[in-house]
Amino acid sequence: MENAPETFDPNAIQDASTFDAHPTEIDPLSNSYGTEDLEGWLVGNAGGKDMWAITRHVLEKTPAFNDLPPGSKVNAIDSIYQKFVHMNPSELRAIGIASGNVHKISEGISLDLSEVMTPANLHQAVEHAQTISAVKQAGIMEHVRIVENFMRSHPKTSITEGLVNKLIAQAAHK
Repeated sequence: MENAPETFDPNAIQDASTFDAHPTEIDPLSNSYGTEDLEGWLVGNAGGKDMWAITRHVLEKTPAFNDLPPGSKVNAIDSIYQKFVHMNPSELRAIGIASGNVHKISEGISLDLSEVMTPANLHQAVEHAQTISAVKQAGIMEHVRIVENFMRSHPKTSITEGLVNKLIAQAAHK
């Protein structure tokens, strides 16, 4: 996964109280809620990025997320990512993913993530991740290690939910 551009202020959200705004009362692209126009990265040119990286990038704008241990970060990202994975093709097309497949984001497109990347959803994902036990965090990081090892030996393979589940299941049976 590629790193997010360095030009973004990770302190865009000053405290958790900003998450209390009603989603219909905020501009989903405003700087105060961590989902601003990402200067050609998220809105305007999301193509070529994967939804996991986009989700991670948005969450990295919240100080509470950045304070989480690695396993909890993965849990928070996955919590939001799963909302996209479970969208049907017409819902994905409605947010700008023309293929209707969350794993196939075309080059040069704009995405409207405002229905999923709400302050309330971001806050809930981080808040839940803060409660993850050390044992569960270790298990999450073991799953990350399994996927990373596979990707190193299969760099041209697209990572999908099904592939991740298959890799983890195979590792459990060894």
